[in-house]
Amino acid sequence: FSLLSSYVIDQKILDTDIVHNDGFNEASHFHHVNFTDYHMYSFKETGPVSEIISNLLQKIISDDNRNPIYKAYLEFKNNYKNPENCPVVYNYEFLFNEQMREVLIQLIIKAIVKSKEIISLRSLLNFIYDVLVPIDLSSISPNEYTKKIETMSDVEFISNIIPNYLFEHTELSSLFEKISVLDPCNYRDSKIDDILLKLINSESPLEIFENNTSALTLNTITHRIKSKKIQKELLSKLFIRLYYFSNYKESIKINDSDYAEYMELLFQYNNNNPIYIKNIYRLVENAIRNWNGDPKTSEKVIINVGKRQTRYRVFKDFEVRPSVENLTPKNEKDINKFVQEFTLNFKINDDTEILKIHVDYSLFKILKTILLGYRPNKKDNNNYVYFVNLINKLINQNNNKAALYIDEVNIGKAVDYKFSKDTAFNTYKFELV
Repeated sequence: FSLLSSYVIDQKILDTDIVHNDGFNEASHFHHVNFTDYHMYSFKETGPVSEIISNLLQKIISDDNRNPIYKAYLEFKNNYKNPENCPVVYNYEFLFNEQMREVLIQLIIKAIVKSKEIISLRSLLNFIYDVLVPIDLSSISPNEYTKKIETMSDVEFISNIIPNYLFEHTELSSLFEKISVLDPCNYRDSKIDDILLKLINSESPLEIFENNTSALTLNTITHRIKSKKIQKELLSKLFIRLYYFSNYKESIKINDSDYAEYMELLFQYNNNNPIYIKNIYRLVENAIRNWNGDPKTSEKVIINVGKRQTRYRVFKDFEVRPSVENLTPKNEKDINKFVQEFTLNFKINDDTEILKIHVDYSLFKILKTILLGYRPNKKDNNNYVYFVNLINKLINQNNNKAALYIDEVNIGKAVDYKFSKDTAFNTYKFELV
């Protein structure tokens, strides 16, 4: 057991801050394989990808006699007189388009990164089935199925196809719930608003769909879009979601720039790129300074003293000292083993102690908003209590000798008072500044 304990410590098996070396040492008493550095996705220079999900979807839609799903699809299309009335057929054909599959994959990766969703292969297979087969059609007999799709209204059909169904069924699984948060209908920009305004007032909505979305996504539903029974709200949601699938790269740059930046930084962080790592440290340092309010100077930080003050603000000198080991850039084009969050080290208490700060996407997002002027509220402090405790450790270091600056709330004017301690004579000094 002593040998095992030493092995675990030496190999840093329990350390999640690093990518582990799985090299084989024949002389060792123990051997291990660490799967925690492998994820459902990997990195390329162009962004995150998932060969696992991509290959799985490719097998499901493969035009191959050994693929029973594709054989069943052909059999149904050949034997049923109106296969275009079946939403499952539409959903299956929707995945024939490589771009549509890629957007679906990117949504799954987003759910993993943004919500720390853990996806097993089993849950992934369940998800794909649930995406293809609407819940209303998943547990009925063949005869009932035929009757159901023959009597299905345009509204029901539109609601059961992937672009809509994917974002509106949080009850199906945890992954569906996480993806519903990523619904493009939750994000708006001026371009989409202008198109929606035209769509709502247009006598020919199909023309607007054809000009702004992929023709493949409109296959077999053009006559339904013309239907007068579809309400403007449902039509607008369908348009926004089809537009998202058709213009994913453009949409992510406009509506999800923080996520795009986070993934680029994560790629460079795992490549030990010192320029990008410095930017991450700078982001955290500046956000810490502004967590309790903007001090209007890079040399001080606002501290909370007892009851929240409205008339006075209390400052102290503040210095952040990163602790960075010698970085050896890797310059890897493809990264398959990596950590999913940033780990930053800071020196405190006269450099005698190292403070570790872990930054995942959720924390990264709020740090970015703080730099734009956002002030964390009570809920934020509760949600990020671990980070707040680390901030307080950074701020409160050297309290026994650091001077306090007391400023009447008249932002833009100089600090009013300075309260300091003469450590040699153990006396205190209060002076106007």
